[in-house]
Amino acid sequence: MRFRQREDAAAGIAFVVDGPGSFKNERMVRHDALRAKLHRIRVTEACRDYVGSLTVDVDLMEAAGLFANEKILCADVENGNRFETYVIPGPRGSGVCCLNGAAAHMGKVGDRLIVMAFGQFTPEEAALHQPRVVFLGAENKPRP
Repeated sequence: MRFRQREDAAAGIAFVVDGPGSFKNERMVRHDALRAKLHRIRVTEACRDYVGSLTVDVDLMEAAGLFANEKILCADVENGNRFETYVIPGPRGSGVCCLNGAAAHMGKVGDRLIVMAFGQFTPEEAALHQPRVVFLGAENKPRP
C-alpha cells in the first residue's frame, strides 16, 4: 500500500492517502503564542458612549505590529481586570489610549494596561518566533 501526504497550508489540513480511494484528513498542529504587546500603556481617556474597542495611537500600533480591528487581550495592571476587545487606530503621535464602550467599565484614566495580540504558529514557526514588544514610559512614548 502506498502512502502519500499533501499539505494544504492555507486551510491548515494535511491529507493522508492510505491507498486507492481512501484518505483521512488531520488538522496540522498550531500553537497560540504572543505576537504583539504594548507593555504598560497608560489610559488617557474613557468613553462609555461608544460601540466598543480600545483606541490606540497608530504610531504605537505600528510599533507593536497591531492591525486595525484586531482582537486583543488587555490586562489592567492597577485593578487586575482582563478583557478582550479590538483595537482601532487613534491620531498619530497623540499617545492616546482610550477605553471605549463596555471596556470603559474595566479601567479608568491613568491605569496602565498590557495590550496583547496572539497568533497561531506551527511548532517550527513557534520555535523561532519572537514577539514584538513595545515598553512604554511617560506620555505613552516608547522606551529604548
